[in-house]
Amino acid sequence: MKGFDGSFVLKDMITRLKWTPSVIPSGCKFQMIKYNNIKLIDSLNFLPMSLSAIPHAFGLGQHVKKGHFPHRFNIQQNDNYVGPMPDLCYYGTDKMNSKVKKEVEEWWHSQNANGAIFDMKKELKSYCQNDVFILKLGCLTFRKLMIEVSKVDPFRECVTIAGACMQTYRRNFLPKDAIALIPSGGYRYKQKTSLIADQWIRWESHSRGIDIKHAGNGGEVPIGPYKVDGYYDPKDGKNPAIVFEFLGDFYHGCPKHFPDRHKVISHECNETMDMRYTNTVRKLDYLKRLGFEVVSIWECEFKSILHDRVKVKDWLSANPGHLIPQPSLRDAFFGGRTNCVRRFWESDGKEKAFYADIVSLYPFVNKWGKYIKGDPDIRIYPNCHAIDSSFDGFVCCKVLPPKSLFHPVLPARFHNKLMFVLCATCARQSDHAVECENTEKQRINWFLAGPRGQTCH
Repeated sequence: MKGFDGSFVLKDMITRLKWTPSVIPSGCKFQMIKYNNIKLIDSLNFLPMSLSAIPHAFGLGQHVKKGHFPHRFNIQQNDNYVGPMPDLCYYGTDKMNSKVKKEVEEWWHSQNANGAIFDMKKELKSYCQNDVFILKLGCLTFRKLMIEVSKVDPFRECVTIAGACMQTYRRNFLPKDAIALIPSGGYRYKQKTSLIADQWIRWESHSRGIDIKHAGNGGEVPIGPYKVDGYYDPKDGKNPAIVFEFLGDFYHGCPKHFPDRHKVISHECNETMDMRYTNTVRKLDYLKRLGFEVVSIWECEFKSILHDRVKVKDWLSANPGHLIPQPSLRDAFFGGRTNCVRRFWESDGKEKAFYADIVSLYPFVNKWGKYIKGDPDIRIYPNCHAIDSSFDGFVCCKVLPPKSLFHPVLPARFHNKLMFVLCATCARQSDHAVECENTEKQRINWFLAGPRGQTCH
C-alpha cells in the first residue's frame, strides 16, 4: 500500500470495477483504501519490520522461514531457466549485513554441495507463496495477541499501530468523563441553528427595546420540563412574561420544508418529522397554558427577513454580540514565531552575538502544560469569573494594543499568517502605511489568552 502497488489497486477499482472507494492518503501513498466491507491497509503500519524478521518476532517456529531468492537473476531471459544454482552474486549479498550474508553463503554452499537444481518458475512461485504465508501468519498472531491483551481488533478498528495504541488506552485505561465531546457548534452554540437563533433574539431585543435573557446572555431559562430560547419578564404586574422560541426547520420538523412527515429520520431512533413537529406544538401550547406570551418564528421565515430587510441585516452586522468568534482552544497556541530586529550587523570583534529561541510549542505543552479534563465551565460577559491569580483557564476578549510598543507582543492570525500588530484593520487590509489613521474601535482585535492569562507560543 505504501509502495507502488496501491496506485494499481485503486486504478483497477475505479476503472474496471467502477467502485468509488474512500481513501486515506499519505502524500502519494495510501494508508487505507476502503469500499463497503473491503478494507485494504498496510501491514507496515502495524509491523514495522522486514518480512524475514516476523517469524522470530512472533515465535512462529524454526520451520517458518522466508528463504532466499536470487532477485538479480529474475529477468525475462531466465523465465524458463532450469539448472544449477545461480551464482551467489545474484542474491545481493553485497547489500546484506555480515550476519545475514554469512547465513546466505552457508545456505548456498550447502545447496550446491547437494547438487540442487534451480527451477525458476517453481522457485518463484514457492518464494511468493511463502512470503504471503509468513505475512498472513504474522498478522493473525499479532491480531490474536492484541485482542487478548487489549480487547482491540487492530485491523478492523484502526489503520496504524498508533491508532491501535490510542484505542487501547481509550477502551481500557481512560478515566470516565476525562475527555469532553465538544458540540459541533462549540459550547456556546451547541446546535447549528443556534447561531441564527441568537441573531433573531438579539434583533427582537433591539426592536422591542427590552433585555432578553438567552444562551448568549445569562443562559437559557428553564420552565417546567423545557428550556426556552429567550425570556423577558417586565415585572410590572400588568403584562405577562414573554417567551421567545426559534424553531429550526430540521430540529422542529418544519411542514413547509419536510413534506415527508412519516419517514424515519436517519440516525434517529424511530423519530419522524411529524413527531418533532408534534413535540414542538406541545411545548408551545404548554407555555401558553402557563400564561406566557409566546413569540416564535421558523428558521426559514427569519432567513427570508434577513434576505429581504436590509435594515435587519445591517444592524446585525454592526452589532454582532459579545463573543463573535467561536472560541477554540487551538486559537490560543501560536507556533512558528520568528523576528528580525536588524537584517545585518557587523561586529567590531569585541561584541558578543546572542540568539534567542522560543521553546518549541508542541513538546513544551506535552511536557509541562495542563490537559483539560471534562467539559469546561463557560462564563459569558457580564457573568465572568474574576481575572486574578486564582483564575486558571482561557479568556476570549477584545484587546486594544498601545501604539507606543516597538515590539508588539500579542500574536494574531491574518490571511493564514502569524502576525504581531498594533492595528487589526491594517493587518486585515494589508495596509503598510507608516501612520495608522484608524480609530480605536478599528484597531481592536479578538484575543484568546491561555492558562493564567499567558499566550502559548
